[in-house]
Order: sequence, then C-alpha cells, then structure tokens
Amino acid sequence: MKNELFQDQIDTIRQTFGYLQKYKDSIFVIKIDGRLILHPIFQMLIRDVVLLHNLGIKIVFIPGTRVRINGILSSFGIETQEHNGKRISSEEALPFIKMAAFDVANQVMTMFVENGANSVIGDWIRARAIGVVDGVDFQYSGSVDRVDSESIMKILENNMIPIFPNIGWSLSGKPYNISSHELALKISVALGAEKLFFVTDFGAISINGSQVSQLTINDAKRLLDEKKGDENEETQLLKLSYEAAKSGVKRVHIVGGHGDGTLLKEIFGNIGQGTMIYTNEYDNIRKLTHSDIPEILRITRPLVEKGILVERSTEDVTETIDEFYGYEVDKILHAVAALHSFDDANVEIYCVAVDGVYSGMGIGKKMVSFLITLAKSQNKKRLFLLTTKTSDWFEELDFVETTPENLPKAKRDSYNQDRKSRVMVLNLQ
Repeated sequence: MKNELFQDQIDTIRQTFGYLQKYKDSIFVIKIDGRLILHPIFQMLIRDVVLLHNLGIKIVFIPGTRVRINGILSSFGIETQEHNGKRISSEEALPFIKMAAFDVANQVMTMFVENGANSVIGDWIRARAIGVVDGVDFQYSGSVDRVDSESIMKILENNMIPIFPNIGWSLSGKPYNISSHELALKISVALGAEKLFFVTDFGAISINGSQVSQLTINDAKRLLDEKKGDENEETQLLKLSYEAAKSGVKRVHIVGGHGDGTLLKEIFGNIGQGTMIYTNEYDNIRKLTHSDIPEILRITRPLVEKGILVERSTEDVTETIDEFYGYEVDKILHAVAALHSFDDANVEIYCVAVDGVYSGMGIGKKMVSFLITLAKSQNKKRLFLLTTKTSDWFEELDFVETTPENLPKAKRDSYNQDRKSRVMVLNLQ
C-alpha cells in the first residue's frame, strides 16, 4: 500500500511539472463570483491565484460585483430593476454602481499586494449602450464594444495582474455598467486565453443531481438545447462557456470556490473539481510509438498484478508497438489498447487498460469503440478478445461469449488452457 501511495505521489508530481511547462506564459482569465469575496475562503483563492502568477502564468482577474452593488444601492435607498437577468442601470444609480465596482477592484488589488503580486486597475474596455431591447430601455447598462488587447498584453508582459471593474466607457467618455460575465467572455476571446475560469458560489454543472466533469463543445450545445427556457445561473454560465469555447478559448472551467485549493486541483489534475467545456482536440486517441512504451507498461502493470491482463515485457510491447493506440489528455497518456489482425476476416482487441485514477470515466469504452470502428474500416468481419474478469463489461458493448474452438487457428493453437480465458466476439457485419 505504501509503495502504491508513493507511486501515486510521484505520478502526481510528474503530471504537475508537465502542466507547469505547458502553461508557462499562457493566459488564464479568472472570473470570481462576488459572493465569494465576502467568504473567508477568498483569501486562499487570492493566494492560489498569486501562486499561479508566480509560476509564470499570465493572470487576468475579473471580480464579480453584484453583491457589493446591491449593498451600496440598498444603503442609499436606490432601487433598480432587471430584465432577462440584466440590471437596468439608471442615471441615479450609476455613480453608486461605479463606486461599488472600484471598491471591489481596490479590495482585490490590496489583497494581491499583501500576497506579493503587482496588479493594476485600468481603462481597457470600450463600451456601448445596450439600448432598448423588447421595449425595455437599459439606460446606462452597456456591453463590450472593444477590448484594448495591446495595452493588456503590455501589462501582462510587465509581470502585473490586470484587474477589471465592470465599468466601460464609450468613445465620448460616457460610462456604462457591464456584466462581469460578459467581460470574462470577451476578454478571454480577445486575448486568445488558454483557459477561462468561472469560479462560482454554487459549484459545477450537474445533470440529475450528479456533477459533470467534462463536456465537449457539442455536448454543451446538446445540454443547452435540453435546458432551453431554464434560465438559471448554471445555465447562463454553461451558455457563456459554450460561446467562449466556440470562439477559440481552448478550455473553459466552471468550478466551485468554497473548497480549499479547488482552482489548483482543476488546473493541475486531469480530474478537477469542476466542469470543463473543451474543444474537440482534447479527446485524442492516437497511434502509440516506441517513446510511449514506459507509459504503456506503467498503465498496464496494476492490471497485470491483479491477473486481469497477461504480462508483457518491454521486448513484447516493442515488437507489437504498431498495434497500440492510446487515449491522451493534454499529452498525458490515460489509457491504452491494441488491435491485432489475424487474417482478412478476424481481428483481436487486447491489452485494454485505463490508468486507475481515471477509471469510471468511460475512457475504456471510448478506446474499444474506436478500435471497433477501425476494424470495420479495414473490412474485418469478426472482432474477438480474451478476458478473465471483464466479460460483463464487454457484454455491455454487445460482445457475446463463445468457445475457444471458434477462435482463428493461430490463436486457438496458442490458447492458454491454464488461464481459461473467456472468449468474447463481436460480429462486425
């Protein structure tokens, strides 16, 4: 047990260093829910953001201000209305909205300084009026017209963190109240951000009460279609995340902010604490090469020790490396499987293995489905495999059990009678 724990720690360290190398000089846009700013955990969130900054990641920070705006407006007895989730900012309310926005920004800047990071609040957003929508005049509520990307990049190159209050100005100098969510979306797209984070008060995206770890951009679109008309906060963030991913942001993360270190876990672990919406290149099943052999042996070793897989030496894998495929996430191998052709009709799947940390996520089924599709493209008629402990799992993929006598002759002659593996077959026609 101690050896397994030690190996897990080593694997985590390697994985973290891999991500550090990958993300150095990348741009992360982080939007924090205003409700978290009032929570004791916010100090830890700021500390983690500064840690990322010190590791060489370029941080853009957008604090939510709705709670503070509501508080200041209430204290001065000023009421505002909303339409479709957006505040209608009157001329009377605007000075107090500005006061709240810059109050929050200054609070964040102070906390960055306390943690040893330089930051700056600036005027980098050109805004325009939302105007009249559905007969409703939004008055001094606006939307993003242009992001001054060049100025922001100079700030980032000078090792400073830009902080964005939710106020933008028109060309004539007129101020507008802008949604912090919209700011995060437009800024991340304009800067070509590697990641956009929505750090929320409620957690991640869930379906029927179960948290969703990952969604492809297509999955997100289907889920939005299912939730049409259900305009809650979760759906709003899912829509923004979909728009960001569709517009070129590689990874969008919706993650709860109440747990200690959730932001770091989301970044440096392939299984994070939130929901990630990603473009399709994230899913990458590729042909493996000789340089992958140590990882193949690492992933298969626990299954060999449990008697699920037949032991294969480095030499065995080297001789058959052309038959191996792997499931890769951010250049880290999570699963392997191999496909061996016996003749024009028969093909075998073997050595299906998923890294134990990522079991239960459907990766194994993706690998097998990929190999089934590959076998069909080769005009094979029958796909088979041998298994001792996972026959039920393969039955879920429409394999049926048969006898060793139905194996191709070359495989039948080498069948290990002592192991007594079950033979599972899938008709490809």
